Amino acid sequence: MLVLVNGKRRHTTALVNLLSNRGLGSVGTDLNTLPSLGVERVEVLRDGAAAQYGSDAIAGVMNISLKNSNRDGSVLLNSGLTTAGDGLATLLGVNKGFRLGQKGFLNLTADADYRDRTSRGYARDARVSPVFVTSNPAAEQAALAKAGKTYSDFEQRNGDARVRNLRGLLNARVELSDKLAFYGFGGYNFRRGQASTLWVLPATQAPDIVESLFPYGYQPQVNTRIHDGAGTVGVVLGQTGPNHWTLDVSNTSGYNRMTYDLENTLNATLGAASPTTFGNAGGFQFLQNVTNATANRFFDQVLAGTNVAFGAEFRADRYEIMRGDERAEAEYDLGKPDSQQGAQGFSGFGGASAVVGTRTNVGTFLDVEADVTKNWSVSGALRYENYSTFGSAFIYKATTRVQATKYLALRGAFNTGFRAPSLQQSLYRQITQRPGVSGVVYAGIFNNQDEPAGAGRCARPHARKVAQRKRRPGPDAHARFFADGRCLSD
Repeated sequence: MLVLVNGKRRHTTALVNLLSNRGLGSVGTDLNTLPSLGVERVEVLRDGAAAQYGSDAIAGVMNISLKNSNRDGSVLLNSGLTTAGDGLATLLGVNKGFRLGQKGFLNLTADADYRDRTSRGYARDARVSPVFVTSNPAAEQAALAKAGKTYSDFEQRNGDARVRNLRGLLNARVELSDKLAFYGFGGYNFRRGQASTLWVLPATQAPDIVESLFPYGYQPQVNTRIHDGAGTVGVVLGQTGPNHWTLDVSNTSGYNRMTYDLENTLNATLGAASPTTFGNAGGFQFLQNVTNATANRFFDQVLAGTNVAFGAEFRADRYEIMRGDERAEAEYDLGKPDSQQGAQGFSGFGGASAVVGTRTNVGTFLDVEADVTKNWSVSGALRYENYSTFGSAFIYKATTRVQATKYLALRGAFNTGFRAPSLQQSLYRQITQRPGVSGVVYAGIFNNQDEPAGAGRCARPHARKVAQRKRRPGPDAHARFFADGRCLSD
């Protein structure tokens, strides 16, 4: 679903959803970046709209209209916690409108919120999730007593992460005459998240325990910093109202950046030389710029009223996966045998994962909606789109609506479209590298442009591919590798 703000395209996040059963692999729009006090209403289009707005609207459109009052204001204070006594959530928001000229406005919103951790539904069991000794509850209790610990010292946090949010939003319009108006809106959001992963314990992951650092185990903390900003400026030319053409020209830029840092963890392959905090574990960022021009006119004498709109749009996207601290991702030989590579909990993004990519998109459209009678309306739309890295398509849509009775309307629609993968989905990868007997071996998530994805194509059914990646020599060897793939029958 495409998300619009004041009718303009909203950028998506840089994050690819890989930690959920629902929407796995999806790239969404973060609605939590907008303070709720600045929102006037939310509109949802009733069906797919690829022919009007582009391929990413094939599932529909949500439009968020911002407040445009030039005098009203409000303050919101909201706080609460769960019946278990945790998860304290508090929000403070302020909204105020100001007059700009005779008909203009400036509407400002700011808020801050805090949500504490929650933990639910977990009790450690000596037979299932021991700390020191497996399959021997008596020995487990003896080891706990010797260490001066209880199971409450090893609580596994299963629930919401701790989050802090700061948000700001503005919406403005200035009318210089009946035929000329300027507008602008935008906002910024900073978010800090702190989440817990599974405990690393002597009973189950002894090779990853470094006694001089965490003798009784540790629960890694994976933290995020999100910076999200967007801004739109535009101009409206022409007189509003029936039988007059209006031209709306705008430019929208959106940016989303998410970086990781780690606490209370270590890279076990570094042994006692490992840091327990990694201030930079890498991350990703996405930048989108959209230039749009739309002409519109309502003909009140054509049938019972006909609206015609046409325009063009140019969109440029840039996506980057940023390299983090090598010690959070790489494998060394200073720890115990069989120690796992990388920082426990989350190894971040190393040099082999780093990638930068761009894409442009050009689209043109024509949209006509007519009321044949007061109770019967028809509409149609045509659109041509071309992606620099994906291809082009011509798509169309036709709808009709009949108001059969005062309480019953019949509506139908037919539309075509396609789903172009987002740039994030096309380029995302998270690759680890470790030494092997015949060179550096790479493992992880590869994107479709990486060489292993095209190596060893198997023509036989029920065949599997085995690929050995080796590093080429050179100063940038971490980013250049090849695959020698071959197919083996099952």
